[in-house]
Order: sequence, then C-alpha cells, then structure tokens
Amino acid sequence: MRVFFKKITLMLFVFSMGFTSVHAASVNCDKATLAAEFAICGNEIQEPKLSADNPIPILFDKSLIHNSSTLLSEAYWSNPQNNLFGKPVIQWTETDFSYVVFRLNKEMDADLASTRSFYLKRNLKTKPEDDSVYQSRARDIHIFIENIPRFKYWIQQANVKLKEQEYLQQQRLLIENQKKADKDKEKEITNLENKRKHIAQSELKRVNTIKILAFLSVVAVFAIYIWNKFIRKRYSRCKSLNFVVHDITELERFKGHVKVQEKNSRGVNTRAVSATLTINEYDYRCKDCGHQWFEKKKEELGANL
Repeated sequence: MRVFFKKITLMLFVFSMGFTSVHAASVNCDKATLAAEFAICGNEIQEPKLSADNPIPILFDKSLIHNSSTLLSEAYWSNPQNNLFGKPVIQWTETDFSYVVFRLNKEMDADLASTRSFYLKRNLKTKPEDDSVYQSRARDIHIFIENIPRFKYWIQQANVKLKEQEYLQQQRLLIENQKKADKDKEKEITNLENKRKHIAQSELKRVNTIKILAFLSVVAVFAIYIWNKFIRKRYSRCKSLNFVVHDITELERFKGHVKVQEKNSRGVNTRAVSATLTINEYDYRCKDCGHQWFEKKKEELGANL
C-alpha cells in the first residue's frame, strides 16, 4: 500500500514539474515579446557590450525602477542635470538602453526563480507567477521597458533644445564679442582723436608762444629804440652819450614828504613820510666836444651818494 502511494506521489510531482516548465517557457516568451531589443525566445541572449568608462554596469540598481515614479516623466528625461546609474540621461544611447533591458530581464528571471524556490519549499499550491510581489516587480519592469521609445524621443527632443540653446548662447556670445570689439575700436578711435587734438593743441600753443615771444622781442627792441632815441639822457647840442658828472653842488635843503611802500599781512601799502629834501646842481661835461652844462634836481638827502 505504501509503495502504491509513493508511486502516486511521484507521478503528481513529475506532472507538476512538467506543467511548471511549460508555463515558465510561455512567460519567458511573453517577456521577450515586450522587450523589443530581445525578441528571441528560447535562445540565450548575449550581454550588450559597453565602453570601459560607462558607469551604468557598476551603478546599476533595479530598486530605482521599482521605487521612483519620476523615471516615467518627460521632465526627468529632458533635464540635463539628471543622472541615471551614473550617466546623464540625455547622453543615453541605444546600447545603454539595450544593456538595461538585458539586466532587467535577467533580474526578473532571477526573481521568478527565487519565487518558485520559495513556493516549492513551502509546498504552496498556487502558481509562483501569480505571486503579488513578483507581479508588482515584473509590472514595474514591463512598464519601464514599454516606455523606452518615449524615453528615447524625449532625449532626442532634449538634445535638440540643448543644441538650440547652445547655438543661441554662441550667437549671444558672438554679438557680445562684436559689441566689445566695436566698443574697443571706438575707444581706440577716440583715443587717437584725443591724441591728435592734444598734438594739435600743443602745436598751436607752441606757435602762439613763438608769436608772443616774437611780439615781445619786437616790442622790447622798439622800446629800447624809443628809450635810446628820445628818453636816454644825452648832451642836447651834439647829442653825445659820452659825458660825465664833473661836480655836484647842494644849493638848498628843506623838509618835505616822500612816498614809501610797506609790506604787511594785507599786501603792500603806500604812505607819505617826512624826509629831508635837497636841490642839487649837477655839473656835466661832454667828453666829445668838451662843453659843460648844469642841471638842477630835487632829491632826498643822500640819494646821490
């Protein structure tokens, strides 16, 4: 009897394992259909090769797919500041998405295998594929994979806008540089004009100085001529300048007033002071003709000493 029950139990176990294998193959085919990058069912999929400096393989974390709803928004994939798995989202390529899809499918397979092991250990009757935790995680992954075409489109649009912004920034920079160059050129022209004006003013000042000096020289020569011709003392008959004072005789002495200048804090002050005045007779003799003549002068006492 015991042998009969053992045979029955063995047959049921083999039947359940066959059904599970068939269902698992069907689920794998459905997942591969959802992942467009991996549309081959039943064959081993090779891992996409990324460059050595790509941070996605190192920083890949499936929990971000399950716990972040912002990953499905256009604002996230359009922001150049956002990084996913260490790489800016607007720099993601086809190979990056293919690698992430590969890893997500791999994680989903591992999750399903773990769920099956859990169900077998506890001899649960329900299907592991119907587990709520597994279905929730698989749903998040399917939604992410299904939205990859949108992500690519948003990245493309973000790059277009970024290029437009860079172009506009370059144009603004060119305009600013042109304005600066024009301003520098205008400043240079202004400096040259000011320099030219300064040189012209200096030349004009030099010419005016020469004219003034020439005029003063002419005036001085004319004044000397007038002084020498009409004012300078000479003998009235022969007009000779070669004469000497032969003698001085004091004729009269008296009290009078003379004007003197005094300096003080307010400037120069002129006032009259009392002084002793004299009338002197000067005896002149011409050396050319020998004639003598006399002249009287009113002077302050001692002025002729």
